[in-house]
Amino acid sequence: MSDYSTIQLAPDCSFCYVPDIDKFRQALLYYGFFCLLSNTPLSSLEILAMYQAKDIIENSFEDVKNDISMKKMLKHFTCTTDGKTFCSFIALIIVSKPGVKLRKFLKKKCMSKARLITEIEKICIGTKDSPRRLLAPLTKVQRTIMKEPIAYLSKT
Repeated sequence: MSDYSTIQLAPDCSFCYVPDIDKFRQALLYYGFFCLLSNTPLSSLEILAMYQAKDIIENSFEDVKNDISMKKMLKHFTCTTDGKTFCSFIALIIVSKPGVKLRKFLKKKCMSKARLITEIEKICIGTKDSPRRLLAPLTKVQRTIMKEPIAYLSKT
């Protein structure tokens, strides 16, 4: 016997399988979700907010290591190490600000930050002997990127 179906045996040793559609639909509502358990007095929403903040912090450290070249310090003196750490901290603030502002846009468009950067890198602008102009027309994705994020960035 299953929680999601009923099996009825007949006297002639045949059976009838009857799925419980309502239980299947109820189970599908939670498909892909996860459970957070805690022994703290915090509410579920507070715990979820902490969990999401942890993800933001982990992504920031990944940005420091990969985008800001802080994987290896390669310094021999404390003052240069301190200086590089301070500069990388300032760079992280500068790099993170657009990411925070663009998070809604990226979520709405189901786009990763890497894809956004890749699409922007494809835009070619010529400047020789004339004012700047596009060397190739923008794709639909590029037009969307160039229109909407500016609205997100301008909202402080």
